[in-house]
Amino acid sequence: MKIKRWLWLIPVLCCCLAGCGQVVVDWADFLKLNGVSYTGDWQTVIVDASSIGEPVGEVKFELAASKHKNNSRYKTKDGDAAFLPAGTRVFAIKGVSDHSLVAAAVDGAFNGYRVYRQDQRAPVELQAKDVASIQLYEVANPNVLHGKHVRTIRGGDIPAFLALFDQAVEDRSAGPDRNLRYVVVYELPGGLGIQHRLVVSGDRYYVGHTEAKLPDAIRAWLRPE
Repeated sequence: MKIKRWLWLIPVLCCCLAGCGQVVVDWADFLKLNGVSYTGDWQTVIVDASSIGEPVGEVKFELAASKHKNNSRYKTKDGDAAFLPAGTRVFAIKGVSDHSLVAAAVDGAFNGYRVYRQDQRAPVELQAKDVASIQLYEVANPNVLHGKHVRTIRGGDIPAFLALFDQAVEDRSAGPDRNLRYVVVYELPGGLGIQHRLVVSGDRYYVGHTEAKLPDAIRAWLRPE
């Protein structure tokens, strides 16, 4: 069974006019390193720090912190990143020999690393048969990607939990009062994982900031062990 991979982030460069007529550029979370263009993959996480390999480079220039941040004609060069400070170290991931996935050391990221995916590479697939365990975290601070551990799901309970995401239905009735409440991390072989963020609107649970409403049965799984 292949699990739906609900997306809430579309990495694009957007330009708009501020009230004073100044162009404001909203950069994608890009990284350019060793001649390869990467984009931050917010759904793929490092669940086992021992999967981090050798250093492959470091960021030389942070665009969002520079005078060029609103220059839509800026030509990115090797060592540039949108939101990673200069000096950020970037590492290979063991088992990914072509470096199509790399990990940047980022404080506050899941296990201290943010994954970047080569632009030509397909996302990491979430297959039910590959899920070793599922970790649930309750989030108190929306600026932290994971918080208090709620429970671990293993063995025969994994298919039952995954089925809830296949049962998600489109629901456009939710208002703007959505709050990040839980992070679900699917642990995969090789030290990688896929995360889903669950947000709450009233008494309803949604996959990230999408219109994918989860069944009410999700509540039972979110109670602490």
